[in-house]
Amino acid sequence: VFNDVSILLDALSPYLSAVTISYKYPFVSSGPSSSLRILSLCLSGAFRALCGVAAGGSKAALTMHFASDGKGTGDVGDLSAKDASKETVLALFGMLAGTVVMHYVDSARTTYTVLVILTFCHLSANYLAVRVVTMRSLNRQRANVVWMAFRSSSNAQNKNGAAALVLTPEEMATREYIFFDPSALYDATMPRTLLGHCHVGSAFKAVMSSLSTSQLRQVLDIFSDEMYILWYSAEAPDSSVLHICLKHGHTPPDHLKGWAHAQELALASKGKPPRAFEERLDTVRATLVRVTELFAPFLAGALTAGWKIEEGGLLAGSPRTISVECGSGDEAGVLEDRKNV
Repeated sequence: VFNDVSILLDALSPYLSAVTISYKYPFVSSGPSSSLRILSLCLSGAFRALCGVAAGGSKAALTMHFASDGKGTGDVGDLSAKDASKETVLALFGMLAGTVVMHYVDSARTTYTVLVILTFCHLSANYLAVRVVTMRSLNRQRANVVWMAFRSSSNAQNKNGAAALVLTPEEMATREYIFFDPSALYDATMPRTLLGHCHVGSAFKAVMSSLSTSQLRQVLDIFSDEMYILWYSAEAPDSSVLHICLKHGHTPPDHLKGWAHAQELALASKGKPPRAFEERLDTVRATLVRVTELFAPFLAGALTAGWKIEEGGLLAGSPRTISVECGSGDEAGVLEDRKNV
């Protein structure tokens, strides 16, 4: 999308040099002005740069995906060499097709008609290509849906004795959205009911500034055996905005458990967190017990279903980690490290 917007701005820039924008009606009029053309060219370069960043990250993830058969690591170098050869052949075919089309494009109307048609074909082809890809790593959206499906089947297991099931990557691919807010917590069993938002790898100050020393110690005691700390946002105490602060030595299964805990906490709060600290503490403690009870069978089922838990698709960027040190009496310390990942 970024690349197509960039090409469209480049194609429109010659005509924008003769357009002037004013603060008076009719706001847009013809006249000598190059400011819009300069603006369009700057925006074109910005969108092209964004496309490069997004394409680079996506290509790396897809290369790792296609190089593996799901059971082990494949030959990434061989796949990259074949991909480069494919791009060379496609570029040659594109040049040949462009040479043929140029004989029939001799007016502005024809040029923009061809541009619109090719842009539509490009976006449609990319959409279809993305829809057929079945990723085996759990990002936040997939973890959301897979956990909710497992949770529902676990409740059914308690009623009729049927085994709780974990969605396979192929089943999840049919439910996945291309455009999705990565911080959103949804109730996947209902029509996209938004429960709140959660941020993974947040700084500890995102939650501690709203807690007293005694309250902070109670929160730390709950998560003494976990590699994460989950609590409500200090900046938005009345909204369902959660933060997962990771401890030093965290692993991808810890990210997944923290995200499942956030999902359970948002479900228990029903989008409206309790106002009193004690009520929040009890809710966090109860949901942690629930997640701990279900997480071991969920993790085993996910591995059996074909998910690559260790790839860690829930964490983006370099998070801050914390180290909790408990001394004698009431002394306790929380050290934050911005570099440990």
